[in-house]
Amino acid sequence: MPIYNLCFLGFGNVGRALARLFFNKSVELRDLYGIEWRVTGVATRRLGWLTNANGFEREALLSSNFDQGVTVASDFEEWLQLSQPGAVLETTSLNVETGQPAIDYLSAALRVGAHVITANKGTVVYGYEILSGLAREVGKRYLFEATVLDSAPVFSLFRECLPAANLRGFGGVFNSTTNVILEAMETGRTFEEGVQAARELGVTETDPSHDVDGWDSTVKVCALSTVLLKKRR
Repeated sequence: MPIYNLCFLGFGNVGRALARLFFNKSVELRDLYGIEWRVTGVATRRLGWLTNANGFEREALLSSNFDQGVTVASDFEEWLQLSQPGAVLETTSLNVETGQPAIDYLSAALRVGAHVITANKGTVVYGYEILSGLAREVGKRYLFEATVLDSAPVFSLFRECLPAANLRGFGGVFNSTTNVILEAMETGRTFEEGVQAARELGVTETDPSHDVDGWDSTVKVCALSTVLLKKRR
């Protein structure tokens, strides 16, 4: 049974929750789907470029208490070389102006033969054509379901089930944080208390101003338009 090397680029609330889910589902993934896996790379601004060829242990990974078997790479390219990823799971902070450096990171990961899976909306808005084209060229996947609607399968729904559908428009609530804030204020709490409540739920962006100033919703609309309305331009 093959063992897939997974690498986390960004390891905040989303990355940590995903890692925990992998560990909790490891027996099911092995027995039902024939998938064995290990985490061989973790990278954050605070921790640096960490690798472990044998795979990080659960407790060490989830607590970010890395002591044994860890090699610290000097940069992203060395991190890829040492961790040998089968898939890079990218959850770094959103750059609303350019989508960088996430686009360059994912491009490099595809070129070394890794699938790339991202929760970063900027890679879709600014890099969809580049990344999807490169993924086709190298025979790998560029997946981004987690970028909008809290991972509800909207992109895969259209890709797999509605490829010939003529989508003319869409609407809805695109930001969870503002909903939490408004609900808190309806009960008499202040705006600041609403923001704190959203933080405690773990639904805010890394920079909460992206939520309350409208950038999160704007970028999500652009991401959906880029992918789902592309053929109608």
